[in-house]
Amino acid sequence: MKKKNLFVKNLAIISGGRKVKKVLIVDDEKIIREGLKYLIDWENYGFSVVAMASNGKEGLQAIETYHPDLVITDIKMPEQTGLEMVQTAKERLDYPFYSIILSGYSEFEYAQQAVSLGFTSYLLKPVDEDELIAVLKTIQEETAKLDENDFEKRLFDKIFGTDKTGLTDYQFINCSRFDQAIPVDILEQLEELPLKYVVLNNLSKYYLILLTTAPLNQDVYQFTKICANRGKIISTGWVSAKQDLTVIPKQLNDLSEAAFMFPNQLILPEKITRMSPEIMIPVTLDDLVSKIIATNDLTTVVMAYGRSLCADYYLKDDLIWKMRHDYARILDKIKEKLQKSIAVDESAFCEKARQADSYSELITLFKEELEKLSRQIAEEFNNIDIIDQLIYYVDRHYEEDLTLKDIADHFGYNSAYLGKKFKRKMDESFLNYLEKVRMEKATDLLKESHLMVYEIADKVGYNNIDYFYKKFKHFYHISPNEYRRQIAQKSK
Repeated sequence: MKKKNLFVKNLAIISGGRKVKKVLIVDDEKIIREGLKYLIDWENYGFSVVAMASNGKEGLQAIETYHPDLVITDIKMPEQTGLEMVQTAKERLDYPFYSIILSGYSEFEYAQQAVSLGFTSYLLKPVDEDELIAVLKTIQEETAKLDENDFEKRLFDKIFGTDKTGLTDYQFINCSRFDQAIPVDILEQLEELPLKYVVLNNLSKYYLILLTTAPLNQDVYQFTKICANRGKIISTGWVSAKQDLTVIPKQLNDLSEAAFMFPNQLILPEKITRMSPEIMIPVTLDDLVSKIIATNDLTTVVMAYGRSLCADYYLKDDLIWKMRHDYARILDKIKEKLQKSIAVDESAFCEKARQADSYSELITLFKEELEKLSRQIAEEFNNIDIIDQLIYYVDRHYEEDLTLKDIADHFGYNSAYLGKKFKRKMDESFLNYLEKVRMEKATDLLKESHLMVYEIADKVGYNNIDYFYKKFKHFYHISPNEYRRQIAQKSK
């Protein structure tokens, strides 16, 4: 059996970035929930509000669903108090989270008691922005104090050192091709040995396979996650070994395919079949076309496209086929919108794509190809009247915080000059045109969606709900809610 340190030398100790912490807000007053959500820029402080709930029962369900890192809850609520909800969650779920209690002045002593029982902190209503930020910073500081290097050292000592509690031995196996069947005599030896781990070498790429049907020891699970981010070990996962080792070649083939999709990740059995479902924003080809024509940064939309693509396509060849198919459709849509053809070499992308070693590399290649297309369009698009370009841009970015100066900078013009040119051609100011576009989009959403008015306001570019109401009434002489009621009555 090979010495254990042969495995260690292929590992590089690299620290990863800090993830954004998930926040759940629980309060029976909607105005409090919404107020907290928009009180600060959560992402500025490393947090993101992932869910809100209106009572203790809903809050408990949300904790079980989203596994938030921070729960902010009112003390007194229907169904369950905030204290009962958090205590129940901590008893049921085996993971730590921070918790902040919200209270009024009359509940101050109760809030102090909650902190003594394990709550991180308490905040008095109405919540002060600076006090909330101070608590968030404290949480981040406490998290940062966890010594990752010390944790990894202790974990490696447990795996490779003197502390072997709950861990059995492991062995290295060299295999030049995964589609080669592992010899029967080796399989028989594996059945006889008390193996839990097998590391396979495939053309300088290392795969760690866990051969166990028993529940995973938490240390082993943590260990595999660390291995997934280290050096030459490109993927880790497990196969069901004890029942039938003859299926290992097939399972290794599956793992090899999965490694293309999930480089540097722990590969779970369910991931071998399909990418784990995530909360994804759907990306259409029209979204891609709009970004390409507007010469915007394509990174975010292409990455989202890639994630949605992998929900339906798994094998590398299928992904390349789908991307080539979508690329052709994108060219057709651009031709339809701009009334002109764009000359490109589609075969060049396919040739590069076949050389890709991972899903992320394939998506990057696709993004680079679309960026070339975007630059090519930009060169030809410069011959089109600037006001037509501006109108096209507004129609695709009306939900953003647009100003004439921003757009002028985007197209390389002086804002005063562009404003006068716009008014001469359109017989109205840019601001009036922008508001008109936003109002038209708002009426579409009022007719066709069940979104709340404040959500519609945000989607059409208004952060201030009162200002949105004022502008809507100015344009249509009725409120958004009255407009929606009238539309509903007409459709009956």
